[in-house]
Amino acid sequence: LTNVQSSEPLLRVSALSNLADICSLMKFSFAAVQNEIVSLLKHVVQSDPDTQARQAAVTVIKQLFKGLDRDTVQVLGDSLLQLYRILKHVESTDPDLLTRTHAQAALGELDSVMREYLFPAPSFTKKISVLN
Repeated sequence: LTNVQSSEPLLRVSALSNLADICSLMKFSFAAVQNEIVSLLKHVVQSDPDTQARQAAVTVIKQLFKGLDRDTVQVLGDSLLQLYRILKHVESTDPDLLTRTHAQAALGELDSVMREYLFPAPSFTKKISVLN
């Protein structure tokens, strides 16, 4: 996390890329560092002058949604709304087209996760037991 605040843009992008990989694997362990990572991502997206760093921060959010999948709501809790607002802000205000496209993809990932959470696929199994 320290390298995300480096003065070297390439190092920031690399650190964010690594963070994306880690976040996609953390599952329920993410809750311990959730506030720190969300505030860091918000800072990068809103104030980093480097386009690639902003793109990488949005990718971290997308990978987080992808990695948590159906557990997104349980693990993220209150941070989910904050991440949603960050993505909507990027989608509507970022000067870079590719960064806005990454934000749209992350919002699409969140949409599919929420649809699966709210409307789970029906299970058509029936338990049959034999009586003696």
